[in-house]
Amino acid sequence: MTRSNSSRYKVRTLADLMQDKGKLLNTFDQIDSLVAAFPLVDHPGNDLGDDEKWQRVMLHSPSNVFCLFTNDDKLAGYWSCFPVSDELYQQGISGNNINKTIDVDDINNFAVPGDYDFYFVDFFIYRYHTNPSSSRVLFRSFSDFLVSSAKNGYFVRKIFAHTSSPESINLCRNAGFRLITDHKCHVRRERDGEIRPTKIYEVDFSTGESNKIISNNRELSEIYGKRYHKGIENRLPGDVANIISGGESEKLEFKSTLRLNLQTRQFDQKMELSVLKSIVSFLNHSGGIVAVGINDSGNALGLGNDGFSNNDKLALHLINLVDARIGREFRPYISPHFTDYQGKQILLVICNAAPDPAFVKDSQFSRFFVRGGNATVELSGTELTSYLKRRF
Repeated sequence: MTRSNSSRYKVRTLADLMQDKGKLLNTFDQIDSLVAAFPLVDHPGNDLGDDEKWQRVMLHSPSNVFCLFTNDDKLAGYWSCFPVSDELYQQGISGNNINKTIDVDDINNFAVPGDYDFYFVDFFIYRYHTNPSSSRVLFRSFSDFLVSSAKNGYFVRKIFAHTSSPESINLCRNAGFRLITDHKCHVRRERDGEIRPTKIYEVDFSTGESNKIISNNRELSEIYGKRYHKGIENRLPGDVANIISGGESEKLEFKSTLRLNLQTRQFDQKMELSVLKSIVSFLNHSGGIVAVGINDSGNALGLGNDGFSNNDKLALHLINLVDARIGREFRPYISPHFTDYQGKQILLVICNAAPDPAFVKDSQFSRFFVRGGNATVELSGTELTSYLKRRF
């Protein structure tokens, strides 16, 4: 067996290739042949648009097309991802055929720093170049693109992808994209010979939802964490009243105390477990806030009942609980924030969606919880297995 070697491959943007017109034209020819290697089924509505149109779109945004070459300059794969108008994004996320109509007018090229929504058009690798090295090199180019763009003030808020190749399907599944819908007209032939609709996936970086594009790159995680993952925290304390006044929800849970049982007036590990269960449910879902010092009616009780001499000691106690009973690796996704509400100090535990499943230790058991509506729900058995497959 011959081992794959990442040094065998190199990545160039279309912008790089434009310096050599002959190289550029040759690359377009190779891209056409690569896409043709994964033909769509002859089916009404499977119109992806002509090659001339796609070349025009690519040349309109050459820094958003990355080509993977072997050392002898043979194309091994490529990806393309374009910032698009709100209208086109909504059409695409609904499963409509936008490939037939998309053109340069639909592309929002980076002009001023800010947040952009993207359409991930293609991610292809020649079958005989499908190996860990080629996939890693091409995927890394996407992460590098996000880092470079963010450093210059351009952020990718969310991406949807129309998956028509095995590579794009695997990328979306493994990177943490959410399956949105079947495409309304495009179909592809599966390996078992069955004809099935192509799929639409989406990832939303702005909500902090789990995805390995961000979590597998430390630099990207830090940059996007400052931009998005602590967005709720950055709005505090001004919006605390608005956040709490809406009551408990899919994104908000009230806890009267961290450790005091108000009935027995004793410190009780069951109270701590109740807070940890809510934290885990948000980590395993799409993030949220556990508000400690607020009763079920939304009234402030404050933090005095828990008996800590200062907020730092309360926060340290919470972090120690997280480390011991959930796992230290989840600490980056949990942010305690003290603020005033109704004249009393409360604690907002801001939780971002975690990239891996989180369990809470309860005696000798590890238990799994998710957020369902405004409730914390425990999953086990086949329900747990099914959820893990969908979410992670």
